[in-house]
Amino acid sequence: MNNLAKRILSSLVLIPVILFFIFQGGGYYQILCGLLFGLLIFEWGTLWSNYATKHPIKLTHIILITLGTLYISLALYKFLTLKDFPHKQFMTFLIVFSTDAGAYFVGKKFGKTPLAPKISPNKTWEGFWGGVLTCVVVCSFVMYLHLAELSSYSDLSSYIYNFFSGITLFSTFVFSMRFMFYSIAAHLGDLLESWVKRYLGVKDSSQLIPGHGGFLDRFDSALALGLAYYLKELLHDFGFFF
Repeated sequence: MNNLAKRILSSLVLIPVILFFIFQGGGYYQILCGLLFGLLIFEWGTLWSNYATKHPIKLTHIILITLGTLYISLALYKFLTLKDFPHKQFMTFLIVFSTDAGAYFVGKKFGKTPLAPKISPNKTWEGFWGGVLTCVVVCSFVMYLHLAELSSYSDLSSYIYNFFSGITLFSTFVFSMRFMFYSIAAHLGDLLESWVKRYLGVKDSSQLIPGHGGFLDRFDSALALGLAYYLKELLHDFGFFF
């Protein structure tokens, strides 16, 4: 079985499982966050443990280990606070998935300009903006569906009316800024993990997910998105709303 087939098969198993825990919500979602935290911390510790067998651990490394542990912990705690907001849980998944999918397919088809060749040679600016645009379009569409659901409606025609009446210049601008901000954060999380792997001299964080590597490889964008949620709240405190 080639690597692409393994990736597809793993995704067909992993994505439905994650969506099941998200839509079940409550305790199921808390279990999901707990499992992810344990797996991510395990991989993070294993990466540095393997590195320590070949290199002396310096103060710089201890700082990086501590910062990485804090990074994972803060992001997972933020996700845990969403336990009572199923829509936000799903949107978190959708932001990461749409960004990743858009970047992959646009980069494969049109990618020519290297994004960060010393960190991740295969990433391109075309893929970067393809991921951002895909995220903005897909997530904005889902948000309009959600807004139409929140408004009163009696049949399909009134629901469709709610959907289109919600599309205004202001709402389009707000959603575009919001999801562009989140998508860029997801890209930066991907690049950060690529830098860490290059620094440690490894290709994948582990082999726990066939065809994908490890959980850090798959949830690197989500971790950065968790930190972006904190930053968005801070920006709101200073009067920047989007």
